Amino acid sequence: MILERLEEARTALRSKTKETIEAETAATWGARAIAAYEQFRATGNMEWFVQGVEYEHEAVEHAASAPPGTLEQIQLELAQAKQNVLWR
Repeated sequence: MILERLEEARTALRSKTKETIEAETAATWGARAIAAYEQFRATGNMEWFVQGVEYEHEAVEHAASAPPGTLEQIQLELAQAKQNVLWR
């Protein structure tokens, strides 16, 4: 599993800053959080809600190590998405 992505990781480390990698990772986890919340809304299955919370935590954690403003942007986008998905 890891070895399948090793070349991709090598390329990223050569071509991107740590902060850029953290920002991209935060966005990926944030998107997963929103998708999980959507699944919760569609199915009512609380496991999806819990996954969404866990993914959101990962997004915030990575955003904290990203360039200035990334954390605030991730938090804003997640809050807006949750408002639209969970409370509409």
